[in-house]
Amino acid sequence: MLKNMKRGLSSAGIKNRIDKLRNNNENISIRTSIIVGFPGETDKYFKELCDFITEIKFDRLGVFQYSEEEGTSAALDYKNDVPKKIKQERYDELMLLQQKINLNKNKKRIGGIERVLVDVNSDEGWSLARSYRDAPEIDNYVKIYNKLKKGEFYNVKIHEAFEYDVLGKVINE
Repeated sequence: MLKNMKRGLSSAGIKNRIDKLRNNNENISIRTSIIVGFPGETDKYFKELCDFITEIKFDRLGVFQYSEEEGTSAALDYKNDVPKKIKQERYDELMLLQQKINLNKNKKRIGGIERVLVDVNSDEGWSLARSYRDAPEIDNYVKIYNKLKKGEFYNVKIHEAFEYDVLGKVINE
């Protein structure tokens, strides 16, 4: 499948690079985006993709459904042959798989202290912050039950985990 999408590395090559990165930096956060329903994607290819994601356990994963873009080599070279229903099913399956991975990773953060950047605060007295792992407005949040100053960094102890977000309390250094 990777060859059809004109990727230079095989799954084994990608895994090898990720293993090297993680071995050199235990705090690294690995993110990627996946397209489901690329022309020619078979059930076998999709299962291999699920197995790969299960093995790698990406820290952040975006999933998108293939849609033909006029003028691209994929649109010119391949027939859009994966039905929309199958694309949606595969999308849903990968999102559920990543939710489980995220929850397990977030549970491991419980008890840890993280430096976070506050993006949002509310008049109700809570704030949303992000860790070094997270891009603004698209990734997970650290929710804090204090109204904190936007744009400031705080040390937060994580005490509860959910599929995408964690809950923490500000601590003094």
